[in-house]
Amino acid sequence: MTTPDPHAPPELPPEPIEIAAGTLQLRPWEHRLIPELLKVMADPIYKEWAVSAVPNTEADAGAWIDARLAAWRDGRVLSFAVQDATSAELLGSVTLRSFGIWPRAADIGYWTAPDARQRGVAVAAVNVATRWAFTALELNRLTLFHAVQNTAACRVAADAGYLLEGVARGALPRAGGGWFDMEMHARLAGDPAPRPGAPSA
Repeated sequence: MTTPDPHAPPELPPEPIEIAAGTLQLRPWEHRLIPELLKVMADPIYKEWAVSAVPNTEADAGAWIDARLAAWRDGRVLSFAVQDATSAELLGSVTLRSFGIWPRAADIGYWTAPDARQRGVAVAAVNVATRWAFTALELNRLTLFHAVQNTAACRVAADAGYLLEGVARGALPRAGGGWFDMEMHARLAGDPAPRPGAPSA
């Protein structure tokens, strides 16, 4: 296997793909997920940490999905719906973005549906997307940001092997106004695998 040029942009799949991961499936967004998506977007915990406008109508949710499919095809954002591999229930989302800001690097983000919390879904989805980014895209670094006050997200980052590197002050806007201070965690392709044990979120 040849070593990728560290300054060459990663080769991203031109169309949304599926990634099988045991009981989870990372799949392209589809309009049939709109009812479940709206349920998530109405959740107070989701709204508390939102950094952009939250869809609250079927039309808004459809536009939200279309925007993510278009961003994938433009090579800007790779956004997956995280679903139960058997029932296809929407469990959450995991996203890779910010390609090209640093060589062979990207940011990773996620959220989980209310009914999927405390079941290990967030850690599992982040780990699946991380492994895929390091192997299929040959990235070297992934960065995970979360609001300083979001202690559950901090546990997810730690359980997924992302080390705390610092705090970015006033880094992202709150959907309701103001700014979040964001903790910055990162994982490198050569870092040890996450420690075994039951994930926390």
